[in-house]
Amino acid sequence: MLVGAGGILLGLALYDTVQRVVAPRAPRLAAAVWVAGLVGIAIGFTQLLNGRAAFLHVGAMLGTIMAANVVLTIVPSQRALVASARAGGGESAELSARAKRVSIHNNYFTFPVIVLMLSGHFPALYGHPNNWLLLLVLIVGGAAVRHVLNVRFALRGWRYALAGAVAATVVALYLGMRMGSSEAPIAEASASGPVSLAEVRHVIDRRCGACHSVRQSDASFGPAPGGVTFDTPEEIVARALRIRERAVVTRTMPPGNKTQITDAERALLGRWVAQLPR
Repeated sequence: MLVGAGGILLGLALYDTVQRVVAPRAPRLAAAVWVAGLVGIAIGFTQLLNGRAAFLHVGAMLGTIMAANVVLTIVPSQRALVASARAGGGESAELSARAKRVSIHNNYFTFPVIVLMLSGHFPALYGHPNNWLLLLVLIVGGAAVRHVLNVRFALRGWRYALAGAVAATVVALYLGMRMGSSEAPIAEASASGPVSLAEVRHVIDRRCGACHSVRQSDASFGPAPGGVTFDTPEEIVARALRIRERAVVTRTMPPGNKTQITDAERALLGRWVAQLPR
């Protein structure tokens, strides 16, 4: 809780400080400091929190900054402008410039915030060993798409540029997911001997059956999430590859490791799937 809340507040403090102190004199330096801070906080989140929480917290940090920009800068600037007009002039040029600058930033933050808020539906991304890199790709890709939409009225062929930005983001995500071998832990574990279905079922009953059963003991995610149940040996065998992907490769199940599955149990599941006939 301290890491999550502290990271969001740290990002807000860093952003607001560089916008008020550094940006009026050196906007490029302010941008560089903020980008470096964003990258550092994003990587820190992925190292200290699970991947799903890290993605959501970075999105929450950007959303908090957007809200703070409105409350602390944009609205006060508007009020000052109205008061200045009534008094016959004299509004602070620095305040107006900062309001314009953070309004532009809010515009570019919009798509990254949306995609990070939706990222919880894509465990292959947040559960990947390189999730920090994929997180940054999503932020850059979202900002790039926003930029194309901003300049579309003055850009011929903007639709092609938009398609190119989306395609480049998808390719970058694919390459990032290909980096590193997620098969190594499974291959290494496969040398530890055969695993019986009874052993696998024991693990699944303890760690997965609370949700993935017609007789749930935990219905907080709704009835049998995804329609997946593990009540019979046949159901377990039929979903062996899915078990491997979610519990062993991406390690996104159980959600937030709610049932406290151990690394040894994950390795056991991986060995069992590896020994199944192809």
